[in-house]
Amino acid sequence: MFLLSGLVIGIIFSSLFVYGLKYTSTNEFCESCHVHPHVTLSWKQSTHYDNKAGIIVDCVDCHLPPEGIDYVYAKAVTGMRDVYGKVFKDSADFNWSQKSQLEFAKAHVYKASCIHCHTNIFPRQLSQKGGDAHVYYDQNKETMRCINCHLHVGHFIEKPEEDLSVPEMKKLFTAAAVVDSFKNFTETIPNSYIDFNMVAIPKGEFTIGSPIDEEFRQDDEGPQKKIKIDPFWIGEIEVTWDEYQQFMKETGKEGRSEDQYAMIASGKKLDGITGPTPPYGNPGQGWGKGQLPAITMTHFAATVYCEWLSEKTGKKYRLPTEAEWEYACRGSKSGAYFF
Repeated sequence: MFLLSGLVIGIIFSSLFVYGLKYTSTNEFCESCHVHPHVTLSWKQSTHYDNKAGIIVDCVDCHLPPEGIDYVYAKAVTGMRDVYGKVFKDSADFNWSQKSQLEFAKAHVYKASCIHCHTNIFPRQLSQKGGDAHVYYDQNKETMRCINCHLHVGHFIEKPEEDLSVPEMKKLFTAAAVVDSFKNFTETIPNSYIDFNMVAIPKGEFTIGSPIDEEFRQDDEGPQKKIKIDPFWIGEIEVTWDEYQQFMKETGKEGRSEDQYAMIASGKKLDGITGPTPPYGNPGQGWGKGQLPAITMTHFAATVYCEWLSEKTGKKYRLPTEAEWEYACRGSKSGAYFF
């Protein structure tokens, strides 16, 4: 009997909770506390209300996380704050113009909610200017938010067009670096914001491998032998995700997979073109992307990346040999570690 009563009470409570959550998430309910006159008008003038698709973006779609326990928690905190402001404060004293600025708005608009709706940030109808801006955003996700550029799409405010340009922190490179002597240089990938440093490694001779009596030595670290190295350049750091994702974006836009790109680069013709297969799971394995080293791709994918980079820059890029890698890492040191 008690079990049945508890079940009934639980069902009633759950139903009331769901109903209450839905009712308090309506635009009309939000407007009952947010009484400042321009909020509804500016929302209805924005592209989140007045657009060709006829889709209306509601208050909670932007001002709360997209779903889950975060949604409920943020809703409770926001609701209590708004009720307190409604009861104990005078809305006429609020500086709404100031509250509309980025430094305040970013505390009330969730990037996760933007991405929840805008899952494809490179749609077909995107302009060249928009594409450049979205590539920049994709390479700086950790520091940028959608509202850095799209602050006024939810509540319309007249904004000069030039303010929507890509930030000046980086410039769009139009040509690869010109190298006329054997020295360090900074490579620039044309039609991207990507650059990276290449270090000139002079020719030399060294002993590859580890001596038999070296501590922690593995069986595949020998036998030792003398190696002569010709001069070469090597990247100052590992290939970053920013660099590798530029390759993925460009070959993806061309409708080519890595296998197909390799065939094209070798002069072979294709019967048909298909889009690249998306990676399974998170290729960054939770470590992050951006300027962090690109990981988890196959050796073949790495060689195709080099072929693409060679075609983009007009230089010959390839993976280093084992001897070149060890020679560069040792930096003239002969001990177990470079330090």
